[in-house]
Amino acid sequence: MSVSSPPSASASGDSSSLVAPVVAPTPRVVARGGGDDDGGLLPLPLIDAEKYRHVSPGVCDACASDANIRAAWAQLLIDQIPAHQVQARRSEQANVGGVTYEAYERFEQAYHSWLEDMKQPDWHPASGEAPTLLWMVREKERLVREYGCGDVFAAMKDEEGQVALALYPELCAELDGKSELALSPDGVPAVLELALACCLAGNLFDAGAAWLIASEANCVDDECEVDLDSDGEPGLLLNNAKVADTFRAARAFCERDGGWHYDDAAVLSSRLTAKDGSGRPIRRAVVFCDNAGADTMGMVLLARTILQMMGDDAMVALTANSSPALNDVTFAELEAFVDEARHADAVVDDMLQSGRLVLLPSGQDSTLLDLGSISNELHAWVTSELDIVTSHDEWLIVLDGMGRSLESNFQAYEYVTQGTSVLTLAMIKSEINARRLEANVKDCVVRLRTGERQLKNTS
Repeated sequence: MSVSSPPSASASGDSSSLVAPVVAPTPRVVARGGGDDDGGLLPLPLIDAEKYRHVSPGVCDACASDANIRAAWAQLLIDQIPAHQVQARRSEQANVGGVTYEAYERFEQAYHSWLEDMKQPDWHPASGEAPTLLWMVREKERLVREYGCGDVFAAMKDEEGQVALALYPELCAELDGKSELALSPDGVPAVLELALACCLAGNLFDAGAAWLIASEANCVDDECEVDLDSDGEPGLLLNNAKVADTFRAARAFCERDGGWHYDDAAVLSSRLTAKDGSGRPIRRAVVFCDNAGADTMGMVLLARTILQMMGDDAMVALTANSSPALNDVTFAELEAFVDEARHADAVVDDMLQSGRLVLLPSGQDSTLLDLGSISNELHAWVTSELDIVTSHDEWLIVLDGMGRSLESNFQAYEYVTQGTSVLTLAMIKSEINARRLEANVKDCVVRLRTGERQLKNTS
């Protein structure tokens, strides 16, 4: 059996600092290096921490148990390296993110070698840990930090954030122009359909799916040529006009006409308001953001919309990673985006001032999501609000993007407290996920599931 540790920038090659999440009785504290939190991480109070598993069957666990699947994921990560190269140069030239290409090259050499080793049938981590997809992604981000690469995608995130801020006012105006009486045939308010379409369109902007972005930006039909950038890579650099055009094209593609692959928009609408007498309306929501730029814009628009639907006593927490990972938005970037957006949006500004909309770090440092390891700030907010909104069927968890909702947590509803709803929002951007879900690349997922797990009374 081939046993190896991830390559290390240090002379010792010590990997003892890599601590995978360990399931233990509540309260659970997980120490993990690299994040911005001073203390340990805690489980989301809305899950059964003893039973929770972040893995999505056929994805995270398959990487650990099936050498062929692990090799396929390793190759997918190798295929993302050209995007890393382009973005590292871009961020170094823009002098943002603390990026130097020299440090990046050292990281890439070690990272590429490690992934090639991982493709071998008898490979296994020296630590003995199960090499789930979340583990693989965390090791990659640890290497980025260890080699001092900085935030490789900082320039890309900055520029796409500026484009999203330019688009934001017109989308707010369009949302505000929707009549409360405008409903789809199955009773979904037009404003909610639009907000969800913006979320799905924004989720297209994924550094791991640069070819897909390129196809939307450059193609008007299925048979077209994708432009090459100056480094010969397809669609890895889009100017601001193309980013805006890409979002508009993606939004048109994501309209609900004919329905989405998973389509629980009608169920979501009824749960937000309970106007049909189906039970208590949702009063608290925790939204886990994914990518920077248009995707973050979509999440802000969704939070804005559902707060308006839920009523004056409702609250939404928008959360983002504590540390950089690919082009995922960080908490600092989320704060900066919302601070700019509120100047053009009196609705969001009022929500922030009243405390109905709050921003919190998630404690995460990965493109996937471990609900068993959230920040102290988020844990404290949920715990405090549970003292006010004690009924779990008035709580909603929103998981945005493939990494947080498909590649991990696809069955999170099996581990949340009884009554808590879990909304999965994603555009499918890889063949691996499409095959698993019996779907096609670019299919959209709007899925709502409600937890049935009754927790033991530990008081």
